Amino acid sequence: MKKWMLITLFTSLCIQQASYAVGDSPSSQAINQPTEQPKEESWFEKHKKKLLIAAAVAAAILGVGTAALAWRRRVKEDDIQPSGRDRSQELDSDVRVLELGDEAFFRDPTLIKELKKFPNLESLCLSKTGLKELPASIGELSQLKWLGLPANELTNPTEEINKLAGLSNLELFDLSETGINELPGWITQLKRLSTLILAGNKLTELPESIGNLISLTELDLYKNRLTTLPDSIGNLTSLTELNLAKNHLKELPDSIVKLTGLRVLNLAGIFLPEAEINRLTVLQNLETLFLSLDQLTNLQSLANELREKLPKLKDLRFFQKQVSEKERDEIRKSLLGQAGVYFTEDR
Repeated sequence: MKKWMLITLFTSLCIQQASYAVGDSPSSQAINQPTEQPKEESWFEKHKKKLLIAAAVAAAILGVGTAALAWRRRVKEDDIQPSGRDRSQELDSDVRVLELGDEAFFRDPTLIKELKKFPNLESLCLSKTGLKELPASIGELSQLKWLGLPANELTNPTEEINKLAGLSNLELFDLSETGINELPGWITQLKRLSTLILAGNKLTELPESIGNLISLTELDLYKNRLTTLPDSIGNLTSLTELNLAKNHLKELPDSIVKLTGLRVLNLAGIFLPEAEINRLTVLQNLETLFLSLDQLTNLQSLANELREKLPKLKDLRFFQKQVSEKERDEIRKSLLGQAGVYFTEDR
């Protein structure tokens, strides 16, 4: 806006000066009244007024054009950002955190090819980038502690994830919605791993070696195809959050009772018999428990029992599909007045 104001002012001054030069201003007309017979004018003198005005207008147009071109160039660089621009050259090699999710990735696709330029990277998130294959350079980032690859449907998940086997310092690993159907063995050897997110995949089983992850505090297995859990899961005594919702489990391993540090346990969408649920009352640190029941009878007594035996329980939720309106009203009425107890239809 300031540039346009300056250009307008410049144009006005040019034209005004041209006018003054040929005697068009009121003052010049009064001062320059002829006192003697004028001599014959040359061609230049006759057309001097027109020539000066034309020169002023040309200068003004040139100024406007230059400013407009500069404005267009600035918009193109700052707002459009050509896809071929290598922005990795502009970033410090000491970068520790890099997020290339969604639009950021497509705006700067060169960054994914230049990850080796960031040897000190500790956190990398590549969310929803549409990657089918993982750059080998990710596996060379030996300082990585947090790696997120969610929502990238890899063509050959096992082969691609094995490219990362050299990342021994990982503390958080997010492989949700990457299409994996088996857990690579090297992941279970990550001694510092505290958070493992495997939600939305095609896992049908977990290896016994999962029990090696003794530093694990959060394990998210939501919406896989697990039918059983290995007994070694009981070795994960540091776990505070375990999400098993939407799997095909019919029972839990006996070793589940060893997970006494659990504060959050999500079993929504897993229809366990009441006797199986009663075994969970040994988990005295539970604060949040999500359950689905194959039968709705004695729901109130079950809620009372769980709240009585789990003194830290603050959020107890029951999920059930295909509940009639009458059943729903009866359930909610039976749970009325029980703080922290909820009933939800699982859709």
